[in-house]
Amino acid sequence: MGSRIALFSVAAAAAVLLSACTAPTTGPAPLKSPSPEGSTAVTFNPPSIDSVPNDENGKAIKLGYDLMNDTKKLLPNNVGNQLSCSSCHAQAGTVEKELSLVGVASVYPQYRDREAAISTLEDRVNQCLQRSMNGKPIPYDSTEMRAFSMYMSYISKGIPEGTNPPWRGQNVKIDVSNPNLQEGQKLYQQSCAACHGANGEGTPAGPAVWGPNSFNDGAGMANLSKMAAFVKVNMPKAPMGGENPGALTDAQARDVSAWILSHDRPHFPGKSKDFPKGRPQN
Repeated sequence: MGSRIALFSVAAAAAVLLSACTAPTTGPAPLKSPSPEGSTAVTFNPPSIDSVPNDENGKAIKLGYDLMNDTKKLLPNNVGNQLSCSSCHAQAGTVEKELSLVGVASVYPQYRDREAAISTLEDRVNQCLQRSMNGKPIPYDSTEMRAFSMYMSYISKGIPEGTNPPWRGQNVKIDVSNPNLQEGQKLYQQSCAACHGANGEGTPAGPAVWGPNSFNDGAGMANLSKMAAFVKVNMPKAPMGGENPGALTDAQARDVSAWILSHDRPHFPGKSKDFPKGRPQN
């Protein structure tokens, strides 16, 4: 526990340094209360990886960037499928509408309903490794964890602490009741299979979306509402099968997501403990 608290302090100090703040920090990172979306004027302008300082901090930031893109290669014992962080967080979390991580270091620590507890940025890294990548956590005091933290602090530069950036989350609400699996199957084969495989196994152009090499059932993407919102905003990435990027209807996003999630995928052992106080009412 002591090493975790110390690491949180390092992460918080890094975020402050990289945000050009001068106020000193002492002790564990304080709980941040995000302001309502849009209440603070912020712009989406993450710094380039080519602009990192040429020192030890820069080395850590670049390692964090590499870990985002080549997670399986760099953490072979901690990733249990063929996904990387960038499979969901496009271009190492720097694409505005694709689950961007820009500003995330300004939001955490934060209470999360799924765990009914305060989660730190480091907690979230390990939760993604265990769920989205169906793998194992990395030590909180490891070089890799520090690199993840430094990288996310770097791309959050200029975002004030406590600010909830307007691009965070999908900001899309879709009625996912009564999906039509037949229509979902048709749309998948027409506009998704070329990149994700006819059997969801993935190809060099796109990650696996079901089966042993995909995310497990404890991942956020295994929730129909979240997947449908992601698909609605981001898929397909290029014109495919008569569908253009960002042009899917709510019903199409719902149906194809339900079709994908109707298939087998790895089970997360701790899933039964999720939302111990119940899911929040939207």
